[in-house]
Amino acid sequence: MFYECTKWFLLSFLVLNSLLFLQYFIDGKNLLDDDLLKIFFRIKNETPLTIPISTFLAVLFAFSFLSKNNELIALDSTGISTFFILRPILILALVSTFVNLTFFDYKKSSNEFFNGDQGAESFSEKKFYSFRMILKKQNRTWFLKSYDLKSKLTEQVYLYQYDEEGNDIFRIEAASGKRTNNGWVLNNGRFLGFASDEGLPILENNSITWKVKKSISNKEFSINSTTPRFSKNFEILELNHILDDPTPFALLKLKPNDMSLFSISEIINTFPNSNSQKLYPYKYRRAQIKFNFASSFFAVICALALIFWKQPSSKGAIIGLSILFSTLYYILFSACQALGEKGILYPWFGACLPFLVFTIFASFVLFSKR
Repeated sequence: MFYECTKWFLLSFLVLNSLLFLQYFIDGKNLLDDDLLKIFFRIKNETPLTIPISTFLAVLFAFSFLSKNNELIALDSTGISTFFILRPILILALVSTFVNLTFFDYKKSSNEFFNGDQGAESFSEKKFYSFRMILKKQNRTWFLKSYDLKSKLTEQVYLYQYDEEGNDIFRIEAASGKRTNNGWVLNNGRFLGFASDEGLPILENNSITWKVKKSISNKEFSINSTTPRFSKNFEILELNHILDDPTPFALLKLKPNDMSLFSISEIINTFPNSNSQKLYPYKYRRAQIKFNFASSFFAVICALALIFWKQPSSKGAIIGLSILFSTLYYILFSACQALGEKGILYPWFGACLPFLVFTIFASFVLFSKR
């Protein structure tokens, strides 16, 4: 029994992952830019999701062919309990779970195998381009043309500081910069200061200082004015009071399906606004990966219920039922993923709902047939 299940599991696993490989071509990916090994690692983050489906198909085919050859009837006539036969199936579920936990490395994403310094990096790429960092609590907005996660160097920096009503306090444009433990250091740029309730920000000794309202003439001090009251070029500007970290915003440039579980968790844990809508796809993907570890047991229950319900005996019926239920699962899986990534469904509920629906049906069938 275990041999038959393993044989069908490996066959189903190879077929499903071949379809993933085929999907790589359908999506328009260019194989001329990547070797086969890199392509394998790029689709490997989707591969674990095929394990429960492979387990489902393995149990369905193995038991169906036993039923076709009347071997289940022979076992039942000898007084052997049906649930006694489930032991090799449960072993298969444990093995597939073990494969999920060990064979696929969830601490590294696909690109990390090709970027060097693999032990020191927990992110998918080292350098990110053209992204925005909005910090509502600090009333600051950044625009970064590039940011290197390892060196913390950036090119073409735009920084805007606002007051509580959204009026400008200062604007900074710099050719380059670096984030340090003490703050930011910007190079070769221009500083514009606007009058505010705090006073007028100016540059002095390579840092920002404030001229209080009493020391500014009424002509110079005009709150809510769109005209800057101070303008100066600089070679070096030290922003020791600003410790903003672009890393979680840079990682948002990556798709959740292309990232490791470790990197996804790092985004969620370090992002300034934990309730941001931008995190919905990452939270759902994290729940999906974690729940997938136990999904093989649900797949076994569903396959057995389907066999006891219909008891298919012909190859056509077996293949038809496997395609039908796999299609229904895929539709429900895709719908839950779309709703979960938009925040309509709670991540954990959306991730387990496809298995929950089929498991409720399977449990009803199994107990009614017992």
